[in-house]
Amino acid sequence: MKIIYCANVRIPTEKAHGLQIMKTTEAFCTAGAATELVVPRRANPCQTGVDPFAFYRVAQKFPLITLYSPDPAWLMSGPAGLYIKAQSFFFIIWLFFYLLFKKNKANYIFYTREEYLLPVLLLFSRQVVWEAHSLPHRVCWYKKFWSSCLKIVVISQGLKDALISLGLKPGKIIVAPDGVDLDDFHPAMSPAAARAQFGLPQDKKIILYSGQLYVWKGAETLAQAAHLLLADCLIVFVGGVGEELQKLKRQFGAANNILILGQKPYTNIPYYLRSADVLVLPNSGVSERSRLWTSPLKLFEYLASGTPIVASDLPSVREVLNDQNSFFFTPDNPESLAKAINSVFGDPSRARAKTVQALMDSRAYSWSKRAELIINNLK
Repeated sequence: MKIIYCANVRIPTEKAHGLQIMKTTEAFCTAGAATELVVPRRANPCQTGVDPFAFYRVAQKFPLITLYSPDPAWLMSGPAGLYIKAQSFFFIIWLFFYLLFKKNKANYIFYTREEYLLPVLLLFSRQVVWEAHSLPHRVCWYKKFWSSCLKIVVISQGLKDALISLGLKPGKIIVAPDGVDLDDFHPAMSPAAARAQFGLPQDKKIILYSGQLYVWKGAETLAQAAHLLLADCLIVFVGGVGEELQKLKRQFGAANNILILGQKPYTNIPYYLRSADVLVLPNSGVSERSRLWTSPLKLFEYLASGTPIVASDLPSVREVLNDQNSFFFTPDNPESLAKAINSVFGDPSRARAKTVQALMDSRAYSWSKRAELIINNLK
């Protein structure tokens, strides 16, 4: 099997989708599907000269094709959404010509996460797979393209249910939650050594959140719970960029039990998770995407970290986490979150038992197993 993975993303990027795409492509190759990744040649001042394979700890190298595509960065200061539309348009044009002249197209499966690339890909093949991470606003416009796909990969049962309700056939849809590189998330470093490496206090109970700071991620709920925690607790936020990061700093940066570190290299994340006493997944229940559709990368990293997990009690989260491997709290409720965190420290033996189960459960969510599931359903 041969796959062309088309992705309109900067590689490398500080956002989680870059990691997910690179690890998925590597896993396809490892599972026996010769895969090339096609992306636009877009500037990223923060990552100039960085080797994407080293950045994401991807050992299995594969063809990474960067297409010339104008990147109208000057439009970022214009009307909302204009830059994205213009940049996407340019990538679609160059992708069209790349595929037009691609030899032996019939031998490939075309794979993408971007629904707006489907019309172009379907011009050249009916062997097209769309990986859905959410649903677009104009669902009616895309239904005909989804129906024409060979398969649709979704990251949650909630997304599959939503597509079935729109008339898609259940047999066309593969549920494949996101995953984790288990080798990355079993670091030998002790919690004390991890704290020493990053200058984190040894005498605090560290409650850590890792990831982006979008509203639906629920990071603000964790910050609001800070004053309800035990006196020796410290909340640490690792991740976030741009306005979301600045907003969190303005609102909570002055609190003496909150530490906001911002974005950190992916290679350091396993050690930050290792440094914590509790890891929090505080997704909001207000957003449909968060409540029903999401499959956060941090969820699987938390499972594999060897650290107790406290998570929002949401259907999307419950697809992977359960009462045997995690503690739960009522979404968007700081009091419930603080109570759940405090209960971890109040019952250490129960917390250890859940952590052992989480480590065992993480083995089912490796990128390689995910790739095998997808490929077996494409044969």
